[in-house]
Amino acid sequence: APKPPPPAPVGFKNPFAQPPSSPSPPPAKAAKRAELAGFHGAELHYAHAYTMASFLSATNSRKDGYGSTLEGRLRLPLEVFAATKKSVSNGFALGCRMLSDEVIDGGTRVEESAKIATAFAASGMDFISLSKDFSCELRARSSRSRPFISAASST
Repeated sequence: APKPPPPAPVGFKNPFAQPPSSPSPPPAKAAKRAELAGFHGAELHYAHAYTMASFLSATNSRKDGYGSTLEGRLRLPLEVFAATKKSVSNGFALGCRMLSDEVIDGGTRVEESAKIATAFAASGMDFISLSKDFSCELRARSSRSRPFISAASST
């Protein structure tokens, strides 16, 4: 039988010791810091190829409860929103930016985005900011210059 791991040093706090259902996601921590700094609201970024956009995308075919169906694709973004909303006061405005149309093959279109926005509103989001399509292309301007990111967006 394998040996058990050695005991943790005195004072060591295992960052993974929290039950999986209770961690505070980074957006919740950031929103709380923003509120403490005097901001009156925050926008969760659920668009432009960031993690939440990938979960919301119609191309998300995960089979673990976080994809495939619209309900599955909404699960993580709604969990993050709920944890973030819980971390701030009632008067702190909290909403998100999301894509109204991914403009990719098999991606989410306006009709389904309306359903996503409706679910967000029903969950208590104070506002929803819509964007459409985002693409980044890394290319070199010339052999003398450094590469740059060129963003083509119609927001």
